[in-house]
Amino acid sequence: MKDKGGVGASFNLVLLALYLDSKGVPYQPVDADLKSATLSDSITKKQVIQVDFDRVDKKGRRQFDFILDLSYEHETLLVDLPAGSTSDFIPWSKTVDLGEQLQAEGLRIVLLCPVSSERDTLDDLLLITKGMETPEGNLSTDVGWIVTKSDHKGPLTAFENSKTRLRLTDAGADEIFTPELEPLIMEPLRAHRLNVSDAIEQMPGWPREKRLSTSDLIRLKKWRAGIFAQYDTARNLQHLLVPAP
Repeated sequence: MKDKGGVGASFNLVLLALYLDSKGVPYQPVDADLKSATLSDSITKKQVIQVDFDRVDKKGRRQFDFILDLSYEHETLLVDLPAGSTSDFIPWSKTVDLGEQLQAEGLRIVLLCPVSSERDTLDDLLLITKGMETPEGNLSTDVGWIVTKSDHKGPLTAFENSKTRLRLTDAGADEIFTPELEPLIMEPLRAHRLNVSDAIEQMPGWPREKRLSTSDLIRLKKWRAGIFAQYDTARNLQHLLVPAP
């Protein structure tokens, strides 16, 4: 979930999708951020369900209802929500007693929350953690947390020293550091509308003038491997990676 744009939230969700692909974990992608449509453009091997938050209900209530209904039909949903949706998601979750529904149906939500040196990303993280509190003031145990960290716009000092981070750590949140990819590597991927894994698989067979150099492909593989290694130890993904007995 993301509240402000420009911090690579959709990009990090695509990386999580590619990680699940690499592990053979089935999931249904849902793209509700149709202004950027990053998930729809990047997931090439699955049918993406699209949900338009600019139609029907500006506050997203009916759209959230639809996504919740989808969760009963699929083992795992991967949902990219539009910028600004956090402030709508929180009141909606209370109108449907989301925590009780999750417990009754044996469902679990894992929120992917981006944070950078930009103050608004920390504000958004504070907003969603406050919204997911129990009446006793604790973070709900029905929710898992994965914080994706990016320092490409500056050091993460504000987040590292925040009370919000302490609360998330106590709640068992995972932190995934996503280093910035060099623009010379990213530009060809954008130009050819390729996700990271497709580029690694497809580009070696392309004409030299269209593909990344051999050295850049090696850098891209190492970059992906570093992120995937962090997901390997993410506690909030273990229920997906370990088959049920």
